[in-house]
Order: sequence, then C-alpha cells, then structure tokens
Amino acid sequence: VQCTVDLEVVLEAGALEAVAYIESIAVARPWRGAGLASRLLNFMEDKARAWGLRLIALHVHRDNWSALRFYEKKGFEVTSDWLGWGDKFF
Repeated sequence: VQCTVDLEVVLEAGALEAVAYIESIAVARPWRGAGLASRLLNFMEDKARAWGLRLIALHVHRDNWSALRFYEKKGFEVTSDWLGWGDKFF
C-alpha cells in the first residue's frame, strides 16, 4: 500500500476530504475462498485509518458479481454507476 500524495497537501485542501483508493485486490484461483482477500482488505482499511482517512473508494466493473458481493459483505456500497471498460466508454 502506497500513499502517492503527501498527507500535508491533502489535509490543507480545505473543503475536500481525503479518500483512500483501492486500485486492485487479486487472489489467485487456487487460493480463493481462503480469506486472503478479506485479510488484504482489512490491512488496507487499517492503513487508511492510520493515515487519518475515513473514506475508501474503489471501482468494480458492474459485471464482476463476485467482487460486488465481496465488497457489499464488507460494508461497501454502490454510490454511482459508470459504463465503460478501459478506454471504451459508452
């Protein structure tokens, strides 16, 4: 986990609230169901808290049902719906 913006810069932003962003969680097929994704997410949530961040954002493709279920079970909620994949927007 890497914070790419200096925390002082984020805190000085005023009306903006800093948000942790999860770019990717991936577990190899043979290890799925072993709780590794939950452990990775817990680690990231702990890191965000340690950095003083209250919010975590991520993007999941709308057809990735297993990821959507996983994040929902972990307390995440869908806040917007965006159509597109890579450089293809529609």
